[in-house]
Amino acid sequence: MNEDAIALLGEDIVEYADISEAVSRYGFSVDYLTSDGIVVSGRRRAMAAIFQGGNPGIVARHIPRRHGYTIHSDALFGEFTDRYQPEEEPQLTWQFVYTGNGLAAELPAGCSIRRLGMEDFDFVHSHYKLGDAAYVASRLKAGAIIGLEADGELVGFVGRHAEGSMGMLEVREDRRRRGFGELLERVMITDVIDEGAIPFCHIIDGNTKSLLLQRKLGLEEAGNPVFWI
Repeated sequence: MNEDAIALLGEDIVEYADISEAVSRYGFSVDYLTSDGIVVSGRRRAMAAIFQGGNPGIVARHIPRRHGYTIHSDALFGEFTDRYQPEEEPQLTWQFVYTGNGLAAELPAGCSIRRLGMEDFDFVHSHYKLGDAAYVASRLKAGAIIGLEADGELVGFVGRHAEGSMGMLEVREDRRRRGFGELLERVMITDVIDEGAIPFCHIIDGNTKSLLLQRKLGLEEAGNPVFWI
């Protein structure tokens, strides 16, 4: 069923890149797949989406209980909340997917790129506020964070989350407005493509700067929101 799911999701990769990557690269199992929609699950997260014309009520009934959820579309999210009544506040995001062959990333004089390790934990943890110490350490140990140095100093970084999405983009406050954030994402996009994966990200609703950056870099925006719980 995994192969059928990947083929079906690939028909609209901009809408379903995160679910496709979860199945093809991160070991998620396909729990439900019909013309109505799809539900997949990993050890700590379930992901669900309805297809065009699908019945969100039917799909919602097949979402298993997990520690976390990623729910595509307002309609399915409404059915999910009616059924599970989660206590946590959901985070509304928008999915962006890069479908090209890679982006040029010209380094300014005095700048260099390197993959960060645990020796960089203090810097990453102090600048990235959306993950706890254990999560930051896990991403560093996985080699999932790339850093930018300018004049010998670490000034910013970008990473990939455990489910494959790009994120964790941070630039030191005194080094902002110099194009470093864009440069880091360009490097990460090419790094993901070189790995044979699909570059995608989830941007929190209202984060105007990040939304504009994705559009500037040519990423395509999915039509439905993605809710994280």
